[in-house]
Amino acid sequence: MIKYFIFVMLSILLSFPLFAQEQLSKNFDSPTELAIKSDCLYRSYIYDQTSGNDLELPKCYRMHPGASSWFSFLVPDDGKATVKLQFDGDTFFGLAFYVVEDGEYHEIKCDVFRDIEASLCLYPEEQYQNRELLVRFWKLGVADTGNVNICISGEDVPSFPKALSVNVNIYSPQQLVTEVLITGCLTASNITFAGNTQQIGYFSNAIPGLDFAEGVILSTGNVMDAPGPNTSGSTGTNMYGSGDANLNSIIYGTTQDAAVL
Repeated sequence: MIKYFIFVMLSILLSFPLFAQEQLSKNFDSPTELAIKSDCLYRSYIYDQTSGNDLELPKCYRMHPGASSWFSFLVPDDGKATVKLQFDGDTFFGLAFYVVEDGEYHEIKCDVFRDIEASLCLYPEEQYQNRELLVRFWKLGVADTGNVNICISGEDVPSFPKALSVNVNIYSPQQLVTEVLITGCLTASNITFAGNTQQIGYFSNAIPGLDFAEGVILSTGNVMDAPGPNTSGSTGTNMYGSGDANLNSIIYGTTQDAAVL
């Protein structure tokens, strides 16, 4: 009886490592390889973001702790993929997608979330079919360790039947005022623009919810982010520009990336 008990205990101990959680890679050049499934099937992973080998800060780098976790997967033939992360409680975290082109890493999109569960989607129109996609995950704030549930699936992503069209090249800021904003017998003078040239543009084919079909678009980020597809309210691009003194006085703080026409 004692020998049988010892045998059972040894069997349990020897089999335990087969069910141990996998730790996500801390190095962007050797990501943990995951597989995309037809449905979302969560699997638990350990992350350690106290150190690591990172790329440059993502565009939505707010409160980046200095290190990230990395995993990758192969985009399917239809070009659709949804990466979901799930935590035990509300968590402030970020996700970014990258591809390698000509030996260099290029950021496709980036977003931050504060929730128990959130996702970042890849769309067929973005044309990354059969490409390896690198995914960056980081917990905002202080470098930390913990557990995260991840699923990568080919579930249907939201469709956008009407896409906003944005162009930053066909009009100068002055022309945007005189040829787009001003109509009829009205005139404008002393037209100036302060900001990055990617923060102002012309839009057309307006999506439902706007009361006009065309106009001028201003952004604290890149106006080319506006057509999307954007699945959250925090999509954007850091332009590394100065803020506006009037806004600073209102919020009793410091603003960034002002676009003033």
